[in-house]
Amino acid sequence: MPHPTSPSRPSSPVCVVFAAGDYYDAPIAVPQGAFVVAADGGYDHARALGADVDVVVGDFDSTSTPHAAIGARTVALPSEKDDPDLLSALKIGWRHGAREFHVHGALGGRVDHTISNIQQSALVASHGGIMYLHGDGRVVTAVADAA
Repeated sequence: MPHPTSPSRPSSPVCVVFAAGDYYDAPIAVPQGAFVVAADGGYDHARALGADVDVVVGDFDSTSTPHAAIGARTVALPSEKDDPDLLSALKIGWRHGAREFHVHGALGGRVDHTISNIQQSALVASHGGIMYLHGDGRVVTAVADAA
């Protein structure tokens, strides 16, 4: 459930991120006007779900679509980098003005990736945003400073 908007907290665009992990055949609704980012192989999931993507970011090692054939704006990252593809996607959404993130395909599968994704939700919370990790009928988020 999205957080309520208060007079002291102006509305900002919602960012939906498609990651490359498991989707569990759950229906995914992209809110009207959402800014949509695919993190590398998440582009394949977004296409399969019929979602329009604004930006695709990654080193393009896990998508089945060749980088040159992607119809959205792309941000190519080097294969050796400091930030995971998902964190780069979150940074793009943040620069776009989003403070609420709904991330699909970031729970389950490899436990190291799941832990990293949960840590990234804590990072977003520590900067005043909120991130919801959706997967397998569950939603995971982090809270910082009781906000």
